[in-house]
Amino acid sequence: MAKPKNKNVNSKNIHKKRTGSSTVRHSRLKKPDFSRTARKIIIVVIIITMLAVILFLLFKSFSTPEHIIKAKIETAATDYYENFFYTDITKYGTTEKSLAEIMDRYKDKGFSTVSLRQLLLYDSKKYADARDVVTSYCDENKSYVKFYPEPPYEQKNYRIEYHYSCDF
Repeated sequence: MAKPKNKNVNSKNIHKKRTGSSTVRHSRLKKPDFSRTARKIIIVVIIITMLAVILFLLFKSFSTPEHIIKAKIETAATDYYENFFYTDITKYGTTEKSLAEIMDRYKDKGFSTVSLRQLLLYDSKKYADARDVVTSYCDENKSYVKFYPEPPYEQKNYRIEYHYSCDF
């Protein structure tokens, strides 16, 4: 048997937008979306955790005895050359020759080596605390630095070669 056709069905009524609200739609509008908030919180927690791990690893790598000792030796060597060695050369070494002529002789072969002991003792007040730490890891007689002046032979124009005899 064939179904009777509804004569009241009109195509404009079929495609008509519903103005009423369903219970599902209505419940979504009233409740906040906790899944989005939870996702954001989880992402923030993951990012903070990653940053904390990275900072911890960086701190750990920079706080090794080797890094600390080398930094103290580099600081002492820089201070020694700029505030003691270079000053003495400019005061006493420029009697007959210019500073550039004196320094030019040493740019390839460098000045004589300076032992770690000499670096740490030249200004005993300044490096007294560093001396205890450095000498616990390094042999102060076998560790040394060598200075090479570079043109234009000013106070900050030089390079340093470090030779460590240390147990890290």
